[in-house]
Parts: sequence; C-alpha cells; structure tokens
Amino acid sequence: MFTTKYVTCPSCHENSSVPTDAVDRVDLERAVGERFTASCKHCHKPRSIHVNEVHATPNRAITVVAGGIGLVAIGALWHIGFIAYAAGAFPVLVYQAQVKSAATFNGYQLPLSRP
Repeated sequence: MFTTKYVTCPSCHENSSVPTDAVDRVDLERAVGERFTASCKHCHKPRSIHVNEVHATPNRAITVVAGGIGLVAIGALWHIGFIAYAAGAFPVLVYQAQVKSAATFNGYQLPLSRP
C-alpha cells in the first residue's frame, strides 16, 4: 500500500509507472491477469509484461507529506515536551511501513505458467 509500482523497459532502460493499488503480485494478477500490455512512457514501444516484471518502491510524495505533518505536529506540541519527539517519529514510521510494503510486493514472484 502506498508504494509506486514500475516496470523497466528493455529497449530504453527507463522506468514506467504501473497504476495499481495491488498489495502483492497475486492481487496484481487478479486485477490485470498474468500478462498485460503496456507502452513505455519514454520510447512508446508496446510490449507484453508479466506481473513478475513489476517492482515496487516507497512513494516519495507520501513520505514528504508525512514529514510535513510531523513538522507541524512538532511545532504544535513543542511546549508539551517529549510528545513532540514522538510526533517527529511519524515520518520515519510511515517510511518504514512503505519499505515493508515494497519488500512484501517484491519478495514474492508468481510461478511462470507454460504457454
């Protein structure tokens, strides 16, 4: 959840995002099938992509938003004391959750079916 999914084009070696909310490759297969067709966002070459070629990374935008929320919470709770430090840990916890989610997605690959 909250990770960016992407595939790497074999022609231009650029990453193209895959718009999905799938938690793991099994969910992705249920949503789009074992193979799906997509065009590279850079060289525009269409190709068939197996779900095992999709990878996940933590979403930077969500981490930045969590950092902003953490800074606002620190400012609002500064006069209370130690609670401000706990609020400062919020972006770290969000990032760790994203790393764990990406590792879960990348850690399991579907067995290749025979054509």
